[in-house]
Amino acid sequence: MSRQTFLQGLNAALGTSISGFPDPAAVRRYFATLNGEEAIRAYEDYASSFYVHIVNVSASSNADVVYPGGSCDRWVEVTRRRRSGSRRIIDCEGFAFIAHQLLGAAGFQQLGYQVFYLPTPGRPTDWHIVAVLQVPRGSGRLFVGGPEVSRRAFDEMHRVFPSRSHDARSAQIGDTPGQAIENMQRDAAAGHTREIAPLPPRRPARVPPVMAE
Repeated sequence: MSRQTFLQGLNAALGTSISGFPDPAAVRRYFATLNGEEAIRAYEDYASSFYVHIVNVSASSNADVVYPGGSCDRWVEVTRRRRSGSRRIIDCEGFAFIAHQLLGAAGFQQLGYQVFYLPTPGRPTDWHIVAVLQVPRGSGRLFVGGPEVSRRAFDEMHRVFPSRSHDARSAQIGDTPGQAIENMQRDAAAGHTREIAPLPPRRPARVPPVMAE
């Protein structure tokens, strides 16, 4: 699929003629008409067509996005981001927020947000946040912290920590991105981690401070 295909589907469902960057309210209304696999495909199409991860457009592998209050929890924090070409520049927090909002509108149960991280002395410096969603009428879960949807937590860990996925840890799920980050900091400091195997899980380092837009 493509940006054009996504907009065609949205316009057909809503009776609109949007040609540029669609308003989040319109996108949410569109996702409310979708379900299951078609919603997952639409998310991946939307996320990859209108947004790009900052590390993919930066010369630095440690490039970071900063958000007001320390975490991404409002649409305005992604829709006002600067662009690279026709796509807004965000990071895993932005993708997690978008997935939480849109797949939730499509009927997936919003379980919250979770941070995967690599254990290091002191505060973890390499971590990745995802939205965790329950598949409707099923036992599976989705883990989303990028333009692609992972069906297992470990798959998402391997995507962002390809050489160290077996070393990665998962903190407790939080209701908000900020709470998930706090859970990660607390769990890491206390040495508490959750095993990922029973769940059938990169952001560049640093907890984000404040976005300058």
